[in-house]
Order: sequence, then C-alpha cells, then structure tokens
Amino acid sequence: MIPEQLNQPAWRHLQVPIYLFLTVPLAVIAAPLEVMRAGCPGLIGFGLMLPVTLLAAFDGGLRSGLATGLAATLGLVGSAWFAQWFTVGGQTSFGPTTVPLAWSVILVGCSASLGRCIDFVRHRANELQERCNTHERSIYKLQKDSVQAAADFELERVRVQQAEAQRLEFSNLLLNIQQIGRELSGNLQMSVVFQLVTDAAKKLLKTPTPQLFLVDEQSRELVECTPACGARRFPANRGMLGWVMSHGQIITAEDVAKNHALADLPAQDPATWYACAPLRVGQRVLGVLAIDSVPEKIPEFDRLLYIVANFAAVALNNGQLFERVEQMARHDGLTGLLNHATFQSRLAELLKGARETGQPLSVVISDVDHFKQFNDRYGHQAGDHVLRSVAGLWKQLVPQRAIAARYGGEEFVCVFPETDREAATQHAEALRFTLEQTEMEFEGTPLRVTASFGVATFPECADSPAALIRQADTALYAAKRGGRNRVCVAATDTPAKQEMQVGSSAECRMSNDE
Repeated sequence: MIPEQLNQPAWRHLQVPIYLFLTVPLAVIAAPLEVMRAGCPGLIGFGLMLPVTLLAAFDGGLRSGLATGLAATLGLVGSAWFAQWFTVGGQTSFGPTTVPLAWSVILVGCSASLGRCIDFVRHRANELQERCNTHERSIYKLQKDSVQAAADFELERVRVQQAEAQRLEFSNLLLNIQQIGRELSGNLQMSVVFQLVTDAAKKLLKTPTPQLFLVDEQSRELVECTPACGARRFPANRGMLGWVMSHGQIITAEDVAKNHALADLPAQDPATWYACAPLRVGQRVLGVLAIDSVPEKIPEFDRLLYIVANFAAVALNNGQLFERVEQMARHDGLTGLLNHATFQSRLAELLKGARETGQPLSVVISDVDHFKQFNDRYGHQAGDHVLRSVAGLWKQLVPQRAIAARYGGEEFVCVFPETDREAATQHAEALRFTLEQTEMEFEGTPLRVTASFGVATFPECADSPAALIRQADTALYAAKRGGRNRVCVAATDTPAKQEMQVGSSAECRMSNDE
C-alpha cells in the first residue's frame, strides 16, 4: 500500500528523503547494538535493514528501487563508521560491520532484481489483461457482428425468396395475360368471345361467376351475355352498372362504402356487385364487366380488372365489327335479307340435310310485277322503297326456320325446310295475298304492288339446288305469262315433261281480281 501511494505523482519527489528518514535512525540504533553483540555480528543490522530493503524491493519502478537501496546502504555504512569512531576514540575499523555491509549489498541487489522482476511481471500482467480485454471486446464485437450478419442474411434470404416468388407469380401473370390476349384476338365469334372473357376473369380475378353485360343500342338496356345466365335485361341508368355506363370508370364496393353519394347504388342493382368495370373502346362504352364476389384478396385487383375489361372491350368490339362485316357480306344491303351467294350456300346445306333425312324441301321464288314502272315513273328511290317494303313482309310472314333472300334485282326467294308442295304453296299464297292487300305509298303517292310466285319441291321436282331453282324459276315465268299476281307450282313428272307442262299448263292460283 505504501509503495503504491509513494508512486503517485504527488509523492514521487519525496521517496528518497522519506527512505533516508527511515534508514538513518535504524542505522544509528544498529551500530551500538552491533558492538554489544560481538557474539553474532551483523545479525541485528541485517534484521533492521530488512524492512527498508523490502520497501526498496517492492517499489514500483526499477530506478527508484535502486536509488532507495543505494541510499540505505550508504546511510548504514556511514552510520557504522561514525559509531565505531565515536566508541573507540576516533579509530575506525571495518571488522565488526563487514558482515552486515556484505548482507546489505546482497539484499540491495536482490531487492533490485526482485523489484525488476515484479515490475516486469506486473507490466506483462497488465499487458495481458489489456490484451484479454481487447480480445474480449473484439470477440464481443465479432459475436455481435456475426449475430447481426446472421439476422441480416436471414432477412435477405427471406426477401430473396419473396422476390423470387413475386417474380414467378408476375411471370405467370404475364403468361396468362399473353395467352388471354392471344385467344381473344384470335376469335371473332361473339359466343366464343363471351366464354373467353368469363374464363379470363375467373383465371386472373379468382372470381367464380363474372357477369358480362352489353348495351342494346336500340332499347338502351344492358343485356346479360354470360353463357350460363341467359339474356336477362337490366336498365342501363341505374345502380352500379348505370354509374359505370355513365362515368366510364371502375367502381368497387369499397368505393361505395367510402362515398356517401354512392350509398344508394347497390340497392338499385339486380345483384350485389363487388366491382364493376366499363367495357370501353375510345369514348364508347360497350357494356359492363361485373364481379359479384372474390373469395380472397388479390394484390392489384383494380389493375387486373382494368386489364381484363380492356381485353374484353377490344375483343367484343372486334367481334361486333366482324358481325357487321359478315352481315354485310352475307346480307343484301338494301333489304337486309340474305344475298344471292349466301342463299346458294344455305340451299345446298339444307338440301343435303333433306336428302339424308328423307324430308321434303320447297323453294318459292317471287318477282315484283311491273317493277320497272316504279323506277321510271317515281325514280329509283321509289323502287328501293318498294323492295324494302316487300322484304319487310317476307321477314314477317316466313317461318323462322325458313331462309329468305334477295335473289337479284326485284326477285326474292325462300327455302322452306321439311315443307311439302302444298304447304309451300300456302306460304306463297299468303305472301302474295298480304302484299296485294298492303297499302304502300312513296312521298305521299299511293303505290299498288303485287308479285308473281313460282314453287318447286324436292324430291318431286328436282334433286339438286340448281335444278330446284330452275324449276321454281320456270314456274315463276309461267305465273307472269299467266297474268302476274299469282302462284304457279312446277309439275311433278319427269324433267322433260316438267318443262313442257310448266310452259303450257302449269298449275296456277290466281287472285280473285283476275
């Protein structure tokens, strides 16, 4: 404790004086005792110097320890000389103090060596302790860093897994969208497009029953086009469906819940909708894609609904355009009836079916009487008006399974499947009579319109489309030669006799007026 206190900065300059103060009295006391103890010389001096030597040995530094030991030795030697000189009358002798002085020198050397060793060991111990502390701090830091690195690695691994899962999900989504777009762009039949749109909504939006509505341009109603739901009609200006039609934007049940102005919309709909999207092409809204339920929450649901609705709108618009082009290609632009080419194709199909089933099939061909006079007297607009009016009567009177067409010019033709000669003649007579009784006018001018009809039946009259048309046309010319406004039926004998009989005495049913 004492050396440690003396090693403090405030006590370092007092070390030598303090040690001298302790050493000199001990030496003064030891000298007389040495003289008195002649039997054991040096023992008392050795015992008295031992504490001082130990103090020097346990001193903190090497130089201070050596200085302290040297000072103690010199003090003892000087004290011994003085004591001997004083006791023997001024004569000095090294005899009685030789052994203590030798022990003093040995002890000082030992104390210096021991102090140096203790100082070295203490220094090394401090270094080792500092190294241990440094290593401990390094290990703690490494352990902390390793734990943090492990946690960061685990987070990174989870993030990579999530990113990979999202990438795979996004890739599958892109593949599904690409496939849906390819399928929709490759089909133009409306019935097929309806099915593809509902399948796409089921696949991308995970909805079990998507609903597809198209607007009827004439009634301004929404017609349900989902294959499994029929063709129900709903107002196009009410509920969420009407809101989508008028605003052209997506609306969801969440939007309705947040906006009080929309709170009454669900009650106006025929069903409860989870979301509705417009089928929009440019500024025109074709209809609405309605989703009634979604079993699970789908990320980016609104965006996927927008994509499906856009695909559906483009596909439906293409389908409608295709139907219009097909309508123009298959139908006569003036009357709306099938044109000549389409009629020939359908006649061949129906005749083939009649031949396979053994059912009769009849053809009725008609020609407007004196049609050229309408064009010459009133203009071609009047002639077009007459043709449209006659075509309208045919659309109203012929059965639904019959195929009516404009054969060319002012000629009309109709195929009656599973219809024998008598029934076909009755249909022709009904057309003739109705046309005769119908009052027509053009720009305020009344028009009297009549027509002549020829009837031919498979298999009695012919067994091929061309022959059947030829026989009906021959009967038509017989009706014209017979006075017009009548129905003539082709004969049923052999083809050679048919031409002769039709030309001379074909069976004709004339109007009561003639």
